[in-house]
Amino acid sequence: MDTIGYLYENSFVASTPLLNLLLYNYDTGGPVKFGFTYYLSSGITYILVVTTSSTDVTGAFSILASGPSEFTLTLIVITIPTGTTIATTAAGPCAAKPGSIVIADIKAIQLEPRSLSPPIVYHRGPVVSTPVVYVIWYGNWTGNNGTTLIENFLRGLGSTPWWSIDRAYNNTSPIRFGRSTSNSYSQGKTLTQADIFAIVQQAITSLALPRDTNGIYFVLTSVDCTATYFCTQACGWHSTDFQSGLIYSWIGNPEQLCPRSCSYQQVSPNGNVGADAMVSVIAHEAAESVSDPYLNAWFDSNCDEVADKCAWTFGTTTALSNGAVYNMVVNNVKYLVQQNWRLATQDCGMS
Repeated sequence: MDTIGYLYENSFVASTPLLNLLLYNYDTGGPVKFGFTYYLSSGITYILVVTTSSTDVTGAFSILASGPSEFTLTLIVITIPTGTTIATTAAGPCAAKPGSIVIADIKAIQLEPRSLSPPIVYHRGPVVSTPVVYVIWYGNWTGNNGTTLIENFLRGLGSTPWWSIDRAYNNTSPIRFGRSTSNSYSQGKTLTQADIFAIVQQAITSLALPRDTNGIYFVLTSVDCTATYFCTQACGWHSTDFQSGLIYSWIGNPEQLCPRSCSYQQVSPNGNVGADAMVSVIAHEAAESVSDPYLNAWFDSNCDEVADKCAWTFGTTTALSNGAVYNMVVNNVKYLVQQNWRLATQDCGMS
């Protein structure tokens, strides 16, 4: 019996199965039932997806609830034709499988505390041993000192105590900055994931950037650009094209579109709310691109990767005269960067 259940927050998109994924669980074979426990929060829509790629799964799927929580439940049954691949962008046990799907939208009312964070575990997938960052400045960055702030951060990130945390995941080398290029709206101002990968491909085929198997290609979009899920569900993400082996990431500039959604503070260490906010997301995606490039290396039982487990936590900070706070200095420039997950102690920290 090959059945996997996935719990999502707010929405489920079959083409990007890791987006909004809270946790998953699966059976171990034989006539058994699978299940998982998650504390629901009020005001959030939850989606339960159950997949099977086997013909020996019989009977109806059911959802059991106990305790004082109340919620409304709507079931939608979708049958995926045999041979259809739901997810081509995920390779590990966090990827959805083809088969029959039961989707349940759960609107919870009661607020309960979440359980303790499970440990990060190695799932034997490859990591990026000698990572090199390449940046594509997409859109219009003219006159924006964010390019200088971000490239300074990337040039020094590999030598920081923060990055030493990521090196513990299979002893990866310090991340280093390769080079950058620009792209003036070749895919427009409203981008899909396919558009973002096309931007990466264009930079490589034009020889603006090299094709590097250890490369992580960051598409950093200007304030007038938006992308799928930006501001509502994501501030950035990382992915891999399995056909070419290219690892890439997108981060949006939230200064105009959603400074309160994708920025921790409304004043920033360097007077550039958008770029300062992007720095933390870049660190997040860089750490995960290196430790889990193919979505089958380092993650926990909830499918959280290393930086996911510490997202929007910053540890001890220092205040500046303009009211902003910072917690990291790279090449004499102050930044506010989220904590990372320490493998040895299984907790969040900055070193």
